[in-house]
Amino acid sequence: MNRNHFYVVLLIIIALLLASCKAPAPDSTTEADPYAVFTAAALTAEAKGGQINATSPATVAPSGTPVSTTPDDRATSPPRATHEAPSSGTQAAGEDQAEFVRDISIPDGTELPPNEPFVKTWLLKNTGSNTWTTDYNLVFIGGDQMQATESTPLLKAVPPNETVEVSVELIAPNSPATYTGYFNLQNANGDNFGVGVGSIEAFWVEIVVSKDAPPPATHTPDPSAEYVTQVFLYVDSTSANECPHTFNLTGNIILSNPATITYQLEAGASNPGFQIDLPDPVTAKMAAGTNTFEYKLTFTSAVNGWIILHITSPGDHYSNTVNITLNCQ
Repeated sequence: MNRNHFYVVLLIIIALLLASCKAPAPDSTTEADPYAVFTAAALTAEAKGGQINATSPATVAPSGTPVSTTPDDRATSPPRATHEAPSSGTQAAGEDQAEFVRDISIPDGTELPPNEPFVKTWLLKNTGSNTWTTDYNLVFIGGDQMQATESTPLLKAVPPNETVEVSVELIAPNSPATYTGYFNLQNANGDNFGVGVGSIEAFWVEIVVSKDAPPPATHTPDPSAEYVTQVFLYVDSTSANECPHTFNLTGNIILSNPATITYQLEAGASNPGFQIDLPDPVTAKMAAGTNTFEYKLTFTSAVNGWIILHITSPGDHYSNTVNITLNCQ
């Protein structure tokens, strides 16, 4: 056998030996790649356009309830007991708008005996452009009704920028618990509106029924409060550039009947620590019609502020806001 034949035979023998060998079986105890399942899921999502169907439904928190991002908090925190206010307002904001000023009677959390009759009264301000006529109503919209009527008409017309007391007769439920009823105003077209931004927030009554609670104090509206129909405040100039400067203010109070009125100026400034010296409140007998009076406010340093005329008795009435600016040059 020559050298070439030897190499050919040797190559044939090596090829046969390699063909007879098998790859070893994988070790059954080898740990699988822990990320393989996520890789497969991602590839599946990509094939489906990026959508992965979860096996459990998502939990949606109720409106106004904080959502915890900590898994332990979600697992251990009890559900929050709240009264969810119903949808409020069925018209576009603008022409009919209201502002909640304060509770006149039965502030939130007032304790009452079971089955106790009471009257809830709110002070609201007309911040829209329409006059609220006696065709407007206070309406119940949800929560605990406490035997409230569905609709209670306003007792007088309320022009823009005026305040009014609105009341509803209620009866405390029999069982001890906390109860909340939600209300709106309704215009002559049957459209509801509330308070707050966009006039979409309900105002409410909240009581706590307790067997040990005393009867509530009665609120008797002052009938002369109905006499105030308009309150205005004017200024001769809203800005000036030389100090000292005196702003001349004119107040108008329009009454439908003669009455004794208590009124005062209220003011504030955006200047940190700036104090505005105001005259004392005045109580005076006024005739029906327009009653006019004047104020003079003198400033010796720069100020950027506001002034209103506030009737504190009878009722609670505010004028328009007058803005003033004084730049000392």
